[in-house]
Amino acid sequence: FITVDLICYGVPSPKVFKDYLQLEETISNKEIVNFNFRDKKWSLKEKYSKITWKNEDKETVVNGFLRLFSSKLAVRKACCNCKFSTAQRVSDITIGDCWGIEKIKPEFDDNKGVSVVICHTNNGKRLFESVTEEFNLYQINFEDAARNNPALKKKLGNIERQDEFWEDYKKYGIYYVMKKYSNYETSCHVYVKGEKILTCDIQFIRQFVLGKIKNGIPNWTRPIIRKMMRR
Repeated sequence: FITVDLICYGVPSPKVFKDYLQLEETISNKEIVNFNFRDKKWSLKEKYSKITWKNEDKETVVNGFLRLFSSKLAVRKACCNCKFSTAQRVSDITIGDCWGIEKIKPEFDDNKGVSVVICHTNNGKRLFESVTEEFNLYQINFEDAARNNPALKKKLGNIERQDEFWEDYKKYGIYYVMKKYSNYETSCHVYVKGEKILTCDIQFIRQFVLGKIKNGIPNWTRPIIRKMMRR
């Protein structure tokens, strides 16, 4: 019996997320069949989601809910005081995103995300060692992992304006709070079909092109380019 926990920054309210999906369906007059929370085709760091519609070959790239998620305003109250957000974990293994890998090991940064695995017990270590041949691995110390992952060591605590957010949500609903706290009216709504972008949204196109350039750069050249750009 092996226990695994996640480096977690809080879980958004399922009701808020459900209301958001209904908002997108109402505005588009279409039915959602899949919501890819973080679609890496458009670059992990730019933080886009992708909606797949029923009976339609085009998909929509959006970022409104991710903006709200990043603000942590819609996070469950219990998450703000999570007793498991500590360096003294009770699991065998902790897994999560290795934010900051571009500073720790630049050649590992492929612009798609790198995972961090922390083994706390002998059982966890044995299990992980049994599958290490399936991965490209680089060992770092705990402090490097925690430097850009504060949830590894401490809980969220109080979130500024969270009480205001919930009061507004209860009174006025999802559209109001999406506009007020997530700049929903300026959020991205871009049609895509495979690799084809069906939009004139200059900001999205720029970020997509930069993502493609980053993805195409060989890993071993990344630290060299960063040094040159800092000069």
